[in-house]
Amino acid sequence: MREVVVTGAASHLGRVLLPRLRAAGWSVTGLDRAAPPAGLGDFPWVRADVRDPDLGRHLRGADAVLHLAFAVQCRDLGRRATR
Repeated sequence: MREVVVTGAASHLGRVLLPRLRAAGWSVTGLDRAAPPAGLGDFPWVRADVRDPDLGRHLRGADAVLHLAFAVQCRDLGRRATR
């Protein structure tokens, strides 16, 4: 079975994508700083930050990595909204 790690797995997109990847035949592991969202199902989960210099240890053996993690700075969003 092909293995995929999804960073940012607790995001809305991650919560939608994980079950679909599993249904498509992938072995799926979620990776996020946050705990797995309630109701997501039984997926292997790694609580980690993608900025961790040793992140590679969580990715070893994966056939693919879907990188959905990103950083949001609220002060930047507020500035854009007022323009």
